[in-house]
Amino acid sequence: MIRLLVVDRNRPMYDIMRLVLGDERDMHIVGFASNVEEALQQLDRSNVVLVSANLPEGEACQIISAVSRAWTRVLAIDVPDQGTGTHAYLAAGAAACVLEQDTLDDLMMKVRAVYSGTPASALG
Repeated sequence: MIRLLVVDRNRPMYDIMRLVLGDERDMHIVGFASNVEEALQQLDRSNVVLVSANLPEGEACQIISAVSRAWTRVLAIDVPDQGTGTHAYLAAGAAACVLEQDTLDDLMMKVRAVYSGTPASALG
């Protein structure tokens, strides 16, 4: 079972993810965090962490780095497809990124791939 922790500054993102992924038999949203401390406190409940690129500047990379050091897989979500965002998140330890223009099917595929340990380079 893929146990997902959603990290975003806005609580509605958790509710949206719960609605979007709630029907997936192999996925379960286990919690919500809005900062690095909250995320680290809930790591034992999750095996994949979805970190929003919409967090204040630098905070997303800080959370990704802290979580990935704890050997939990991280997926950065809502990443702009322009600029150095993707590179920064991958360098911080994200296993992959879901870009702004990706579909819900892309999100689900990437969650499953990250959970299974597929390297980011294989995800395109």
